[in-house]
Amino acid sequence: MSLRFWLAATLTLSVFWPVCWMDWSARATVTAQQRPDTFTLLKLDTPVERTISGSREHLFRVNLSKDEAARVEVEQRNADVVVSATVGDGKDFARVNVRTSIKGSEPLYLLTETGTEVRIKIAGATRDSAGLYVIKLVDRHPTTEDDRKLFKAQTLATEASRMAAQGDTASKKQAWTYFEQALLIWQNMKEDAWRASTLLQMGQLALDLNNSQEARDFFSRAAMLGFNLEDAGLEATARQGLCRIHGTFNEHGEAVKCLDKLVPYFKTTGDKTEQARLMLEKVRALRQQQQYAAAATAAQDVIPICQAIENKGWEADGYELMGQSYLDLKDKGRAAGAFTQAMLLRRALNDKPAELALQHRVGQLQLALGEIEDARTTFTKALALAQSLGDKAVQASLQYNLGELWFAANDNQKALTAYREARQLAQFYTKPEVESVVQIGFARTSLDADQTADVAVALTRANELVKIHGERLAETQVAFLQCRLASKLGDHPAAREAGQRAYGLAKRIGHYLWEYESLVMSARAAHAMGDTAGALKDSEIAFALSESPRRRAYETELLKYGKRPEYSLYLDLLMNENARRLKESSDVLAFQLSERLRTNNLLDFLNLAKVDFSAWADPDTLRRERELINKIRQLEAQRTQALETRQPEAQLAKLNQQVDDLTRQYQTLQKELFDKHPRYALLARPKALSFAEIQQLLDADTALLEYALGTESSTAWYITKTEAKSYTLGPGAAIEALAQRLAQASAQPATNTDALLRELSKLIITPVATQFKVNKLWIVPDGALHYVPFAALYEDKTRVLSFRREIASLPSSYTLAYLRDTPPPKRTEGRDLAVISDPVLQANDVRLPAAARANAKDVYPEALAQMVNDPASAEFTKRALTRRGVRLNWDELYKGLMFKAYDFNATRTNLMDGHFSDFYALHLDVPTFINAHRPELSGFALSLVNPEGQSQPGFVSLADLYQLNLNAQLVTLPSARTALGSPARSEALVALTRGMMYAGVRNVMTSLWEVDREATREFMRLFYENLFGQKLSPPAALHAAQVVMRKSPRWSAPHYWAGFVVEGIGR
Repeated sequence: MSLRFWLAATLTLSVFWPVCWMDWSARATVTAQQRPDTFTLLKLDTPVERTISGSREHLFRVNLSKDEAARVEVEQRNADVVVSATVGDGKDFARVNVRTSIKGSEPLYLLTETGTEVRIKIAGATRDSAGLYVIKLVDRHPTTEDDRKLFKAQTLATEASRMAAQGDTASKKQAWTYFEQALLIWQNMKEDAWRASTLLQMGQLALDLNNSQEARDFFSRAAMLGFNLEDAGLEATARQGLCRIHGTFNEHGEAVKCLDKLVPYFKTTGDKTEQARLMLEKVRALRQQQQYAAAATAAQDVIPICQAIENKGWEADGYELMGQSYLDLKDKGRAAGAFTQAMLLRRALNDKPAELALQHRVGQLQLALGEIEDARTTFTKALALAQSLGDKAVQASLQYNLGELWFAANDNQKALTAYREARQLAQFYTKPEVESVVQIGFARTSLDADQTADVAVALTRANELVKIHGERLAETQVAFLQCRLASKLGDHPAAREAGQRAYGLAKRIGHYLWEYESLVMSARAAHAMGDTAGALKDSEIAFALSESPRRRAYETELLKYGKRPEYSLYLDLLMNENARRLKESSDVLAFQLSERLRTNNLLDFLNLAKVDFSAWADPDTLRRERELINKIRQLEAQRTQALETRQPEAQLAKLNQQVDDLTRQYQTLQKELFDKHPRYALLARPKALSFAEIQQLLDADTALLEYALGTESSTAWYITKTEAKSYTLGPGAAIEALAQRLAQASAQPATNTDALLRELSKLIITPVATQFKVNKLWIVPDGALHYVPFAALYEDKTRVLSFRREIASLPSSYTLAYLRDTPPPKRTEGRDLAVISDPVLQANDVRLPAAARANAKDVYPEALAQMVNDPASAEFTKRALTRRGVRLNWDELYKGLMFKAYDFNATRTNLMDGHFSDFYALHLDVPTFINAHRPELSGFALSLVNPEGQSQPGFVSLADLYQLNLNAQLVTLPSARTALGSPARSEALVALTRGMMYAGVRNVMTSLWEVDREATREFMRLFYENLFGQKLSPPAALHAAQVVMRKSPRWSAPHYWAGFVVEGIGR
């Protein structure tokens, strides 16, 4: 018996029965029209053996006398057949297929009261049926009462099957009645084969009539009878029904077990169609259990079987189920690949709506993966298909997707064009939440493009739609964008109101970014309105949010701000006179906040530079830290998704609790990490020092001058052993602009910078200069002040700062504490001075043998190659790579032991392997690049070519520098400069010098700009004579050299001496 007749995994018999009935009726009609001599006469105990295949039919006849009964059996030998019987009118009175396999006997009961010829037809159960069978007349005798009962049951079962196949409920209920009557007879007559067949059909009929519990009972009884009859096919068919029942009752685990037991049977019989059907059902059941990995694997297994039976529809189903499973596993790449295969199959089947849906989904995944060009191609093709199908709703959605695509590609104008198209199709949106997303996308992109036209209209419409669908995520974003719009329009009261509302909504749903950004905008609005107390309150909360571990989950998004706005605003407020009246401690808070801002800006910069701090702490703790951050990031994403899909409040509450728990775990772990690894803590979370703590680090002849540039005003803190004062300076923008002009002018030897020096001095030195009563000044600059030659600034009308005092720079006041607390490097005998200079950087270098130069080509490391190929830095980089070092007469300058690494010996390998570590002083006269715009390209170049002319790794990146342990009193970098030739983010310079300090270097001498070779040689000679001959500290040696150069008629211009600076505190 055909398994697909009795039970289909995806098609009910209400669909299948009519097909069977029409098929058999057509065959009966053909049979009735045959001539009698085409029918083989069956004789008692005379078996007839035949082979059947395909759609062939075999015809037989039995002549019965009046009141005679007979029994015919068809023994199936590797052939699943259907037996039907008719009398003279051509109507079937029996159809038999009680054995659902290629083995076993099919019993047919014949009976007549008048005497007649019964015609019998044998056909394959399916078009693929093929094999041997034997038909024989096993008994004939006068009719008994038992014969009449069996014949009646057979007739009832046949009629029930016919009525069930009609499909309507009334016919199915009548079929049920007939089956019940037949089943009672089979039970009384102990006809187990017929009984099992009837139970099987009644189980399917119960499913059709939505009586799953009764269906379970019938299938279970049928399966038991199949087992007793040793009819594996019948048992398997019954268990297919039970598998479906498990699904009906959401017993998906049991369904999987059930299906796993069935598949091997169909592998044995070679029925790949049933294998594929069952395996697809297994995939669906696994997905219902949320076992997505197992579902993806099962889908992968079923696809080759679907291909073998050439069922493209099922193959497409398999790929779709696989794609959905990968999507649930957050594996968007594999999901996109699976959906693409499904899309191609739907296209081959000419199923355009399904192809369109899949094309749409693939494009969305490509967009999520950042595959912008592939997504654009996919969306464009999908849009053309949607237009050909006239599907306006999908067209609208695709235009929105294109808007998102161009927004992700930072092309706001194209994004707005797409959003406008999507808005024009708004009437075709079937759900209000879809249109609201389009209006929000248009508003967001318009604001990013500094356009405000129609934004208010779009947000008003979005707000109306939000009230209909009630999606809290959209409601929050609308309020957030209303705040942005009001801020851009200068409507501070509206911005304040919308910002407070957006913050409350964002806090309720746990959306960190909108909480943070809403507070910053609200604080700015309050400040603009003169509400200092309100602005301070919002800034304090924004600051606390910024310090939260949750921020780590959004580092990439927040790096777009550069310097952190919540710090800058809070700092501005704390330096505001009104704030000082409101908060007695505002001066100290502002100082500590300034220090924290330096640390965080540097960390952000180092993250951009891909600096790895794994060597600074034990790997296991850092791994646990990363895992916690990743878990927090995943939970934040799940929370956003839960909001988008409107998950129950309980689910959101659970996610919120999980985030809180992980945050507490992270805080505990960080404390453990910082306690165990103070060097790591120095970089990641340095302690904010109070004025009193700093004063304890200073001696009586030293002062600390620290700057913080603010938007409306700036501050200078002057701290000595006995006092700490703050001074209000002008707006930060004006100071930075002047500082940048001075830095650029100072780099040109022919430019007179005196006017600029005096102008900047009035802004940042004169307000404090009256307090200068010490001989050592340690300066902590801010912003563009890092590129200012402080030694040349004027403290009065005639005297520059370096006239009578040493000047050194520090990255932060905490660096002072670090250097004071860290024991100085011990001098190792024989390792006083190392000179590394003149690395071989190009393949045509004359130091290479002629044969090597003939065929050599420049092969730059990636960082240098990018700068060489970048028009903004190409000329500067190439010039730096051709510049030879300034060689000094070291034998005259230093009489002790020294190590020289020139030419091919100046290698990256020697540096990274520690060959230049533990020297008292290290002179690195090599091309040094401080790339303010591309921090990952900062570093210095050592030999890029070996003596044979072969390229070798020679670039020491910023990331490499933070892994070194140089352990030196001084490192000199006379060739350090910005790669773009102009100052930008101060962290670029700080990152290099501070990295040296974290590598164990006490002092770093570098240059702010490129200085004439002869002037550099003279300055370095003076510096090292003072350092080694006079045994001065690095800042004192620098000061002495500057005094001599300044007095020299030839080198008196600040260009030649003021650009050399020392970062550090001496010995």
